[in-house]
Amino acid sequence: MLHKITLGLSVGSIVLLGGGLMLANKEIIPPMAGLVFFVLAGLCGVAALLCSIGVIATTQAFHIAMVGMLGFIPALVLVWGVSEGTRYPPINDITTDIENPPAFEAAAALEANAGRDMSFPGKFGGIIRDAYPDLAPHIMERSKEQAFSMALEAAKAQPRWEIIREDEDAGIIECVASTQVFKWHDDVIIRVQDAGGGKTRIDMRSKSREGKGDIGANAKRIRKFFTSLGS
Repeated sequence: MLHKITLGLSVGSIVLLGGGLMLANKEIIPPMAGLVFFVLAGLCGVAALLCSIGVIATTQAFHIAMVGMLGFIPALVLVWGVSEGTRYPPINDITTDIENPPAFEAAAALEANAGRDMSFPGKFGGIIRDAYPDLAPHIMERSKEQAFSMALEAAKAQPRWEIIREDEDAGIIECVASTQVFKWHDDVIIRVQDAGGGKTRIDMRSKSREGKGDIGANAKRIRKFFTSLGS
């Protein structure tokens, strides 16, 4: 009986992990549902490992135990995800201008954001300053027009970004960015301003729609975009 339970838990954990990732990636189920599959796969993996230990202790059927231990792989992935999350503060809205963050307009009007508060939480400012001291406005030695054009082209080149607003006069670009695996949808805004002296200042804000934390994804997105933008 323990053999069957062990094999069932092992297979179940792998099926839950693979199925959840695939269904979320194809947007057949919401990202949050995919995450639930992921957590359940990890829990099944832990149970499979415990049962494998029981199999070895009672029957010494090592071949069954080894199969059961394969189910622990999703649990290891879950543990890694949790440990990775603890490295970052539990916030999901990051900006390079905490005093005057860019304000969403097009994103706020999307049906997907209906009922969401799209304003920047002021309490995040100090947390961002402490957790991401390297995040700062991007300064370009170019005119506002040139910088805006470059920023727009850079935004178009980003994988899984959809531009929903481009306003050169206001210096605003808004996008919806999708993550690679679970297809979380995040809102991004880029603001291009004349900084005087032939220079242009570019600020950026990246906000997750779901969850209290982002595992550092928004800050990484800002860094990656500024790196692709150049000077």
